[in-house]
Amino acid sequence: MEPGTPVRQDELAAEFEVSRVPVREALRSLASEGLMLWQPHQGFRVAQLKPAEAREILEIRSVLEVRALEWAFPHLGPDNIEEARDAIARAEATKSIDEWSHMNGVFHTATLGACGRPHLLALIQQLNNRVDRYIRLLVQRTDYRIQAEREHRAILATIEAGNLAAASLLLEQHIEDTADALDQFLEGHRPDGASGSEEPGTPATNTAFQAAASSSTGD
Repeated sequence: MEPGTPVRQDELAAEFEVSRVPVREALRSLASEGLMLWQPHQGFRVAQLKPAEAREILEIRSVLEVRALEWAFPHLGPDNIEEARDAIARAEATKSIDEWSHMNGVFHTATLGACGRPHLLALIQQLNNRVDRYIRLLVQRTDYRIQAEREHRAILATIEAGNLAAASLLLEQHIEDTADALDQFLEGHRPDGASGSEEPGTPATNTAFQAAASSSTGD
């Protein structure tokens, strides 16, 4: 649904053949995550896209995920590696945005889940839920997924090599690249039609990421 679209509880209830009570609770839950807006006498609407919000969420996520990786690193084993590798392969193979988004989450969970901090993981998941609609736009309307899959493989290679410093750097850069790609895309799709100097739809991989990836097996 496009940002700003009104959401009718009675229509959703009829579509899913349920009462309005669970629909209302679901919409309230989405509103608490910033995905819906509620206004008196107007009801619910799909929240507008906010570039500054997306960047802030990703900046917070970067700090938390890098810390989670540091805690998880000593406990990552063959099963975690295989789960992450399978998630990348399935993401590369699918044509479904829903499946790609799910596999993107699986990859991050596979590499961070061993950190042993359930509250931290829950917070990261909450942030992921809030930024997911932005990521889906990138996947649907740009070639961002190619960049993300390439960066995931580089991160996994450093993990397999036992190089925590490189893995942390690449993870941080991966999330920063995502924020930059979103800035570029949203700048080119503002309501006033203004755009930046970059061509939207072709997010570029940061050269620092490429350099770090090339030396991922170093000390």
